Amino acid sequence: MILVLTLLVFYFTNQKSNSELCFTTNNVRNNYGKNSCVEFKIGYTYETKAGTKFLDEKSNYTEGFVVYIPRDSEYSSIDLNTMKNKNIRVYGLIKEYQGYPEIVVTEYSQVKILN
Repeated sequence: MILVLTLLVFYFTNQKSNSELCFTTNNVRNNYGKNSCVEFKIGYTYETKAGTKFLDEKSNYTEGFVVYIPRDSEYSSIDLNTMKNKNIRVYGLIKEYQGYPEIVVTEYSQVKILN
């Protein structure tokens, strides 16, 4: 009986919840409103004159996934030159902005560089 309970506890504590599953840029549009993560390769970076930064999957944001970094966020201090062509995992609320998927990043803990 103890062995069965131990196995059940181990099984359930090692299962990922739906919020821990990462989406690809191919299926992120079907998952608006979920607090999750998205993995993708950064193809384009941009900073506005006001200091807002973007990490985009593609040079045309309407064709891919976007990470929006407000100028007053903790993560706004990143050097965009070091981010291009990096594979990343970004955590947060998957939102739709003007018809396109994005996650707003405000903290360092929301972005994990995979390479």
